[in-house]
Amino acid sequence: MKAFNSDGHTAEAIEQIYDEASLRARAEVIDWLVPQLVQTYRQAIEQRLQPAATPAPETGLYLYAIAEAGPGGDVGTLGRAAGMVGIDGRPVLTIRQDRTCALASELPLACLSAATDCPDVSETGWLARAVRTHEAVTEAVLGRVALLPLRFGTVYSSTEAVLAALARHQHALLGELNRLGRATEWGLQISLPDEAGGAGREPGQPHLEPARLTAPAEPQRPGTDWMLLRHASLRGAHRRHEQLDDCVSSVRTALGPHAREATGPSATAPEQARALSFLVDDVPDFQAAYQQVQARYAANGFRFRLTGPWPPYHFVRLGDLEGSHHG
Repeated sequence: MKAFNSDGHTAEAIEQIYDEASLRARAEVIDWLVPQLVQTYRQAIEQRLQPAATPAPETGLYLYAIAEAGPGGDVGTLGRAAGMVGIDGRPVLTIRQDRTCALASELPLACLSAATDCPDVSETGWLARAVRTHEAVTEAVLGRVALLPLRFGTVYSSTEAVLAALARHQHALLGELNRLGRATEWGLQISLPDEAGGAGREPGQPHLEPARLTAPAEPQRPGTDWMLLRHASLRGAHRRHEQLDDCVSSVRTALGPHAREATGPSATAPEQARALSFLVDDVPDFQAAYQQVQARYAANGFRFRLTGPWPPYHFVRLGDLEGSHHG
């Protein structure tokens, strides 16, 4: 006869129930753990099946400009780009896609990154030399074919990437090349130095040397006198700026009919000068008009500085060609 505990269950039955409960508890824990393990193993397998990461390229293709290379363009002339030298002495390549081509050269990406992160802005630094080379390459082709100068620092990873960009933007590129044609950009800087303008002097009036404000070692006159001179100097400077703005507006109006487009004015150094840019087709006509304007205002103390011809940097209306841009 079996022994019974106080609950009426035998010890054997209790042990059996406990064992079955343990098995069911382990099964439930396994059911809970399996999906998590499956996810972990799946991620590990997917990572193993993925191809090894491609190392970043050490060199890229630096683009100077886009030029026409089809009807209306002299492809033979552009072929001479092979004889030009680009940044860091690399030969300039002509990468052609249908009716457009890019002027490019190989460039170690480390050089451009270093110049961007820690720029050396001296005249002999890498950045200054690279900018001058960029301008020299575009100017060497200027006037031979329609040209779209690109901003400094446009880099593509490979020739295939350049060809893809040219093909993708072919319609827009051809439209802009057709719009600009072989027009060139001319820059005009106008200034009115202190010694020419005088404090409050109207253009054309006799020149009176303005008072020079100095800070003596020890005050030799009441502070009121100094403040009055300071106020007169500021008033004279303000008046010179007004005269300069009036002159710039008149010059732009006078030269406007002799240029296709104009931009500016923008303030530049030195002497708080103003800068204008003109897109010119007929250079002799524009220069003749400029000579007349310059003679008219130079007698009143205004200074003019005309530079060109340049590639039409300020007049290109083209979005990002999806290359990398630095600086």
